[in-house]
Amino acid sequence: MALQFIAQLVILGLFILMTIIFSIKKLDIGAYSIVIAFIAVVFTLLWERLVNGNETIEEVTFFGHINYQVILYLIFMEIVIFALQEQRIFQWLSLKIIRITKGNPRSFFYLMSIVSTILSGFMEDVSLAVIILPLVIRTCRVLEIKPKPFILGISFSIILGNLLSPFATGSNIIIADAFDLNIVWFLTFFVGLLFVMETIVLVFIDLTMLKKQDPPSERQKIILLEIMNPDLLISEKSKFYRYLGYFFLIIIGLIFSTKFPAYLVVMIASVFLCLVERTKHSLSDYFDDVDWKLILFLVSIFLMIGCMDINGTIFTISVFIQGITSENLFLSIVVILLVSSIISSFISKSLMAITFSTVLIQLFGVGFTLGAPTVDQSLQIMALIIGVALGGNLIPPAATQLLKTIEIAEENYVKGFTFRYFTKYTALFSGVSIVLGLGYISLIMVIF
Repeated sequence: MALQFIAQLVILGLFILMTIIFSIKKLDIGAYSIVIAFIAVVFTLLWERLVNGNETIEEVTFFGHINYQVILYLIFMEIVIFALQEQRIFQWLSLKIIRITKGNPRSFFYLMSIVSTILSGFMEDVSLAVIILPLVIRTCRVLEIKPKPFILGISFSIILGNLLSPFATGSNIIIADAFDLNIVWFLTFFVGLLFVMETIVLVFIDLTMLKKQDPPSERQKIILLEIMNPDLLISEKSKFYRYLGYFFLIIIGLIFSTKFPAYLVVMIASVFLCLVERTKHSLSDYFDDVDWKLILFLVSIFLMIGCMDINGTIFTISVFIQGITSENLFLSIVVILLVSSIISSFISKSLMAITFSTVLIQLFGVGFTLGAPTVDQSLQIMALIIGVALGGNLIPPAATQLLKTIEIAEENYVKGFTFRYFTKYTALFSGVSIVLGLGYISLIMVIF
């Protein structure tokens, strides 16, 4: 038992080393992670064979812990977004919103934020921020109003959109796949919280910032509508509307992915767009643009979790959590929510998602059925998702999208939108998310 504890400490040490390397942005995260995971696999394999006498264990045992469906979905969904961006569909949609609101700042603020929330449920957060925020800042310049409240509203709306579906973020995909959750489960358990959070965030920004600004003149609104013409973005009408149709078909396919795997939907879509529609770039070109550092990091985490599962570390962690919570459901939810929020904020959301998903499955034991968690189990899964997606944004470096928001603001010379300024609001947003999330889960506990 003492020898096995040594093996667990070694793997846990390598796991911590991987998290430290992830936080050092200048290093090649993908390469270092794979090397550390390879060392962990070799060590665990030799330990199991030579010390524990387990001759049946083979290399394939470790690779079986890699969730290939998650990896394939992330790769091909990124390619789909690259291909759709060629026709500037999302820019066109943003300009349509500007025309619909006719230059009214408050209408524009609410509608753009709500649309950002919906799109975030099916698109990668960074891509969405890169597409929408520059257009929003430019709109504010023409209307001669401050863009800061719009940037805050849209940034937090994008984060809130992560509650909409299992495809919203990499961590959502990991958690959803681990428990076999579909979009119906997400909507059932999160639509209420999403509505409350979105209302509070947008109304708060409106009353404290937006309402205090002087409204733009009619002349400025006319100039805006003349400049921001969505039809100017369309070079080939037939091709543009085909791509727009493909985008909605992909969303419909993902919504009904309970019948077939989500990764298959985006694989077929990406191949179709590249080979049949003949996008400007080839499929191999898009593969070059994929974020391989993230993919390799995720593969490394899966391998590390495999090592921790094989040598009993995951079981030890689950026993420890059971010990401190005394199998008290509410205390367990509080621990999951707080720990996931802190670790996601300062280390890695994906790492937190993979690790705690495995721990929760161990905690649930034989009473857990894939795709059909009990209410108590669903509440603990909710705590993990809320902690990772919402609470885990205490500082901007917690999410690439938040860092990108600061970068976009600086590139567009948004006065006063500094790292310190943004951190004040991300910390407030995370704190409110944790409190409301806990309150929302407690309400469900009372009802059921």
